[in-house]
Amino acid sequence: MKQAFTSKSNYRHLIQTGFIKVKLAYASVKSIPPEWKLMYALIIIMGLRLVAIAVYVIKQL
Repeated sequence: MKQAFTSKSNYRHLIQTGFIKVKLAYASVKSIPPEWKLMYALIIIMGLRLVAIAVYVIKQL
């Protein structure tokens, strides 16, 4: 039971750090040329897919 609790707090910590990273990314996006924005958007979408797959796999265990 304790392990589940620690994983939950780790998950919350990941969300908080992710939120900060998103804020920093948004601040830096304003100085990026349009061609790069599309590439970064694709990378972010792929990253979110990987996270979704990882969460799904963890729930299956």
